[in-house]
Amino acid sequence: MSMMIRQDAQMDLFDINSFEGPTKYVAMDCEMVGVGPRGRRQQLGRVSIVNYYGHVLYDTCVKPREKVTNYRTHVSGLTREKIENGKDFKTAQKDVKNILKGKILIGHSLTNDLKVLHFHQQFRMYDTQKYAPFRTYNKGQLPGLKTLAFKIRNIDIQEGMHDSVEDARVAMRLFVFHRLELEKMNITFDKINHILKQMKKQGRIFDYIEKNSTLYCKITMNENYVSVKKASDLTKLLLKTKWVIPMDLLTRFTYSQHQN
Repeated sequence: MSMMIRQDAQMDLFDINSFEGPTKYVAMDCEMVGVGPRGRRQQLGRVSIVNYYGHVLYDTCVKPREKVTNYRTHVSGLTREKIENGKDFKTAQKDVKNILKGKILIGHSLTNDLKVLHFHQQFRMYDTQKYAPFRTYNKGQLPGLKTLAFKIRNIDIQEGMHDSVEDARVAMRLFVFHRLELEKMNITFDKINHILKQMKKQGRIFDYIEKNSTLYCKITMNENYVSVKKASDLTKLLLKTKWVIPMDLLTRFTYSQHQN
């Protein structure tokens, strides 16, 4: 990936004098290749993981389980030679799983990365694409990593081929520089789960499931079910029904869980 970086921003992405080993927070990014007719379906072609300071913990090209029909070289930077010399999918998947065990995962649009890795378990993670305040940089829509890198850190990335190591570093830097805000706005899944369980015992919650940062639940009101798709909507409904619970916990619900 070609990068145009301010000299004083170079250290934003990578501090060569910092700790090189595994850290509590790790960032991951994947590059995909196309398989099937016209290469329309995605499979993993490269996966990179960096630690809190930007040091590479893992970086490998991956042989997809199906024949590659589009290497997407102009975007992914991947070629037939790189893929053929990469690790088989199962090995890479196992390696990544072991690295992520017990860690807090950082990334941008992590749902896509976890999908191509075929991970169905839940991870504690922060997805910079889904952090609500960042949407102001893209007219209220989900922002791209390139947009955030330039508007927040004044760094130009993805000018041509992408590099999963650099993209992982950018996602980590965005998290690091906004960590206090992210963690302040974040509540754990266990905490929100506890609140909802207590409400369910009182007959208000019929069913709920949290998926990809969105809270889905149904609340019984006068024997009618009311569908709520966002935590903010749930808060409004609870206020309307005068339920006394920590409303700020629900309005600040930004914790992301991956679950298929």
